[in-house]
Amino acid sequence: MRPAMYPVPPPSIFAPLAKAREVEGVSVQGSEVKNHLHKTLELNGRWKFKPDPEEKGEERGWFYPEFSDTDWEEMEVPSNFVDRCELQNFYKPVWFRKRFGRLEGEVRVLFEGVDYLAEVWLNGEKLGEHEGYFCPFQFRLTGKLQEENVLVVKVQNPFDRGIRGRGVLLTFLSTKHYPKGVLNFHDCRPGDCLSPKLSQSLGTGGIYRPVRLLVSGRVHFDWVLITPVLEGKNARALVDVFLSNEASSPEEVELQLELEGVRKAWKVVAEPGCNRVRLEWPLENPKLWFPWDHLELGGPHLYTLRSRIVKDGECWDEREDRFGVREVRLGGELEKRGDRRVGPEAYHWFLNGRKIFIRGTNYLSTEWMSRVSRELYEKDAELIKRANMNMVRVHAHLEPPLLYDVFDERGIMVWQDFTLQWGYRADREFREKCKRMLAEMIYLYYNHPSVVLWCCHNEPLWIWFKMGNRRLDDELFQVATSIDPSRPVHKASGKGDSHIYLGWYGGLFTSVRKRRDPFPTEFGSQAIPLGFTRWVEDAWPPKVKRWRYHDAQLSILCTYLGSWRKYRTFEEFAKASQLYQAELLKYYIEQFRIKKYNPTGGCLSFWFVNWWPSIGWGVLDHERNPMLGYEALRQAYSPLLVCVDWEKSIFRRGEKVRLPVWVVNDWHREFGTCVVEWRLSRTRNRVIEGSRKWTFAEIHLPWINFPVLSMPTTVCPGEEKAEVLSEGSFELEVPADSVRKAGEISLSFGEPIDLRLELLLTRGEETLSSNRYHFLVR
Repeated sequence: MRPAMYPVPPPSIFAPLAKAREVEGVSVQGSEVKNHLHKTLELNGRWKFKPDPEEKGEERGWFYPEFSDTDWEEMEVPSNFVDRCELQNFYKPVWFRKRFGRLEGEVRVLFEGVDYLAEVWLNGEKLGEHEGYFCPFQFRLTGKLQEENVLVVKVQNPFDRGIRGRGVLLTFLSTKHYPKGVLNFHDCRPGDCLSPKLSQSLGTGGIYRPVRLLVSGRVHFDWVLITPVLEGKNARALVDVFLSNEASSPEEVELQLELEGVRKAWKVVAEPGCNRVRLEWPLENPKLWFPWDHLELGGPHLYTLRSRIVKDGECWDEREDRFGVREVRLGGELEKRGDRRVGPEAYHWFLNGRKIFIRGTNYLSTEWMSRVSRELYEKDAELIKRANMNMVRVHAHLEPPLLYDVFDERGIMVWQDFTLQWGYRADREFREKCKRMLAEMIYLYYNHPSVVLWCCHNEPLWIWFKMGNRRLDDELFQVATSIDPSRPVHKASGKGDSHIYLGWYGGLFTSVRKRRDPFPTEFGSQAIPLGFTRWVEDAWPPKVKRWRYHDAQLSILCTYLGSWRKYRTFEEFAKASQLYQAELLKYYIEQFRIKKYNPTGGCLSFWFVNWWPSIGWGVLDHERNPMLGYEALRQAYSPLLVCVDWEKSIFRRGEKVRLPVWVVNDWHREFGTCVVEWRLSRTRNRVIEGSRKWTFAEIHLPWINFPVLSMPTTVCPGEEKAEVLSEGSFELEVPADSVRKAGEISLSFGEPIDLRLELLLTRGEETLSSNRYHFLVR
């Protein structure tokens, strides 16, 4: 169960791990620490910078310490290029310079995140270069420091010339060169799929995470990996400590670990280079990590392991690592067909041996990662929990480690995608680069209990066509499964799991009723934020190119809402789009929950937040203001849900209709005898009528817009006042983690009427769940 090591080249912080030699730790009585040698100094703040459009900075000696940078401007670090107007669409190098004083001891400079290409010099000497955006990298400075030092970094967010074509062809013909996932090409980022240039506008480049100087003794930590193993009521923490000895001869040190107030120590003889010490820590009756919505099982308990390297009473290095005791696996048990499949193709989720139904969404906080903070992540976590979701899929990119810290604490599970989206090069060099980055991702987030699955690629082209780089994903899958045997690994999202866009890319959303999907990980529709005209000048009436730059698929909106010309104001059109999205999401989720474990193991909507001023699939705008779809998610994702299984919302006069009523309980506790009360009322609903016709508003931007053969008509809430026509109730038992049919409501009306159906699930005087639906008789 211990993680395997995969070779990663310098200057990645994980480069030493694969070269580590095994050394034994001999248990000893821990010594007292009298003073601390290690410290961390921040290099954040104002840095000198200068763009290099001609790429002649090296020729002009910009990396030399004596070079005069007095006329250079200053930029805050961390930051993204997009924060400077002149760099928002700049793809050439940008040079940075920072001065600092002399330090004693073993000194390294750590870059926590630079996007995307970086070359580093100290006092005119080139230290090395790095490619990537999410993995920290470092350089040893010992023996190179002077009284005053000049650190120089050349950063480039390169233009990806593998992105080519227009519209849908841009998606399917592009074989991108840089594995940045949704951060450089996506239909939810600036420019959508308009053109190679516009699709890469407002890029993500920059020194976007902190830069630090690390001071330690000759022996210091490289990394610590912790693997919890459940064994009945007890557990073991398998601890792999990686430490490097920068001296040329072996060094005897004391390794001290402290967990839950208990301190242990081992004598270690560290050989020159990286050393791996394998330790075990028994945990009796451990507190297990469960998601936040299952407090009846335990909740998100975390352990903190404190590690020190001590030499003669002096602490040479120190670190803290948090972990949770939890075991995750995927399995089958499809009740009606006796299916016993195991692994990702089944998608029934088991946490610590208990089956958990997944309710979640896809997530991207922002592409400009210098703007993230604990406050932002905690706000998003609270909004996720308030919407009754227990999982997010971090969609085709990686967030900074702070997100996973917050989700560990808040008990939100993470499906973690690797940073690949659609098509890429097929050569060996690119495959090796991706395998190295995948290994870095796994090591970086390995200790986080919130991360429950690795996914290698989102929507690679080979899942649809006989094209695309399947060999890349086969090799990535092998790397991930060999490194981390403790988590499920999925090769390609969209293959095995389901991406369903009925009611958006063709068809009606009610057609999902006929599907049997083990695990839908994308579904949804676009909705227009009410603030869009405040963020974008002259946005109404719609200018097709401008709206498309902000991701709006106007022709599809008009297919399901009717032409924008029939709406008197922008607010009316926007409200209609939000009503449609809310009804679609509610229908999808209720259908998946009625099919709970038969076969569906959960579902993830697409997506949570429109991270920039755009018209996208999110239920929050970029300012985190909820749209109507957010309330629909909150209602449909209630752990205890009463709902109706309906196929259509418009009935003919005299038609006899039977509406099955279901109660879904995701909690692992029973509710005993409950009552479903229903009430049917006459009201006045709102009807959104679409169009059977194809809309050619975007003909200059080829996009797949499948025809809708029947008129898309959506019945939405209208007036609140209503006249009660009939009512009734059903009694049923509600077991733990169950789906139960409560009864059927029969309807038949001989005249046109607008109807509202209200449901209430009660236990004694306590209201457990409520719901409402809107129908028409024509």
